[in-house]
Amino acid sequence: MILSRVFTIAASIFIVASLSAYLLIDHRETHERALDYIDKGNFFRVIEIYQSEKNLQEEDYALLSLAVSGIEKKINQNQNEAQKKEWIADLNDYHEIAHTEYQVNGTTCTHLEDPFFKYLKKHAYWYQKSLLERVHSTIFCNPPDKNSEYLNRILFEDPRNFMKDTSTALVELFRSPLERIGEIETNFLHETIHFLATQETTAFYDNLYKLQADRVNFRSGPGVEYPSKLQLLHADELYCFDKDSRKETIGRKSGNWLECFSEKHFISGWIFSPQLQKISPNQTLVENCKSRFSSLEYFAQVDFDTWKSDSMPLYFYGDYRPTSRNLRHGEVGFTLYGSKDGKHSKICRKFSGKKNFIEVYFDSLESDEAIPIADFHISALGSSKPAFSLKASSTEILLNDKKFMIDDMSSRETVALKISVSKQSGLLGTLIRKNSGILSNIQSYSIDSNSIERGNYSWEICIPQAINPSSEKAYLYGFRIGKE
Repeated sequence: MILSRVFTIAASIFIVASLSAYLLIDHRETHERALDYIDKGNFFRVIEIYQSEKNLQEEDYALLSLAVSGIEKKINQNQNEAQKKEWIADLNDYHEIAHTEYQVNGTTCTHLEDPFFKYLKKHAYWYQKSLLERVHSTIFCNPPDKNSEYLNRILFEDPRNFMKDTSTALVELFRSPLERIGEIETNFLHETIHFLATQETTAFYDNLYKLQADRVNFRSGPGVEYPSKLQLLHADELYCFDKDSRKETIGRKSGNWLECFSEKHFISGWIFSPQLQKISPNQTLVENCKSRFSSLEYFAQVDFDTWKSDSMPLYFYGDYRPTSRNLRHGEVGFTLYGSKDGKHSKICRKFSGKKNFIEVYFDSLESDEAIPIADFHISALGSSKPAFSLKASSTEILLNDKKFMIDDMSSRETVALKISVSKQSGLLGTLIRKNSGILSNIQSYSIDSNSIERGNYSWEICIPQAINPSSEKAYLYGFRIGKE
C-alpha cells in the first residue's frame, strides 16, 4: 500500500515536471521566435537560434540580416562603454559575422559584415526591407561614399513597395554627408522624389519647392543665427521634408524654416519659407518612375503598412467595407471576416506583365470555418473573370475548393500559387507551402482559352469582404507577385 502511494506520488511529480518542462519550451517555428526577438530588440538571440538550423529559406536569411543591423545599431548608439565592449566580445562567438572598428568625425564606430544579405533576391520584398533597415541602422556611422552607395541601391528598388520606409531612408541620407552620384542615378532620384511627393504617407508629400529669390542663404539650422552653407539661385528646386514649428517674421514676411535637400548641390540645409514657391510633382517624372519598374520582371510587394482602416488601401478599387487593422510583429494585418450568408464585396488591384507566381501571407488561426483570403482574376479583352480562389481556416487550406488539411498551421502562413498554362485545359495552379506542393495542378475556373493561348491577359488580385460578417476572422498581411 505504501509502495503504491509512493509510486503514485513519484508518477505525479514526474508528470508535473514533464508538463512544466514542456510548457517552458518554446514550440513555435524558428522564424516565429526570430520575429518576436527582433520586436523585443534581442538580436543576439536571433543569431543563436539559427546556429543549428539547416536549409534556411529567404525569410530566415532576412531575419538574420535584420538582426545584424540591429546589433550594429545597438553597439554604435550605446553610450555605456562597458556594455559596448561586452556586445563586441559576444560577436566573437559568431565567426561568420566579421566586425571592424573605424573613425568617423572623431567617433569610433563598429561595422558588422552582413553575411546573410547576399542570399536575398534583388527587387524582392525581403531584400528591400533588409536594405532599408540597414540604412536606418548604420547611417550615423557611414562615411559619405557608403551613404551614396546605399542611395544608389535604394534608387534601383521600386518605391511603391515601401513608400513610407523609402521616404524615411532618403531623409536620413539627405541629412548625412553624401558623395555625388552619377547622372543616371541622379535622374532616378529626381523621378523617385516626384513620385513620393504624390503619396500622403511620405515626408515629401506636397513638399516640393523652387526658389523665388536669388542668392539665398542655405543655412545649417532653422534661423538667421546659423551659418550659411552656400547660396542658392533663383528657380533652384528643393526637396523639403521637415518644418520648424516656430513661426517667425523676417523682413515683414512671416513663415517657418524648412529643412530641404538641394539636388543641384547634393546637400541639405534650412531656408525660410517665404523665399520658396511650392510646385506640383511633375507627372512625366512620376510616370517615368512607375514605368521604370513595370518594365522589369520583378516581384511586386503589396502590404498594408500605410493603410488606414477607414479608407481603401492604396491602388485598390471596388466596394470597400471599413475593417480593422491588426498589428503583429510590426506588420499590419487586414482583417477578414467569415460570412453569415456567403455574400461578399471585393476590392481589387491590377498587375501588368505576365506573372505566374503569387505568394500570400495570412493568419487564419482564429477561424473554424474556411474564410475567403484572396481571389485571383484573369483580366482580358476588357473584362475580368475569377481563375483561382484561396480560402483557409485553422485546420485547412483550399484552392478552388480543393482541400488540404493542416495540423500545424502557423500564426503567419505563407503559401505560393504557381500558375502554368495547359493547352488542353487553360490554366493550372499548384499551391506550395514550405517548399512542398500541397495541392497540385488544380484546374482554374472557366476562362477564355483564346486569351490564354495568345498570352493577352494580366492578373488582378481581389480581397473578398463579407457583407454580413460573422465572428470568425482571419488576417491578410499582403502579397508578392511576379514571374519565376
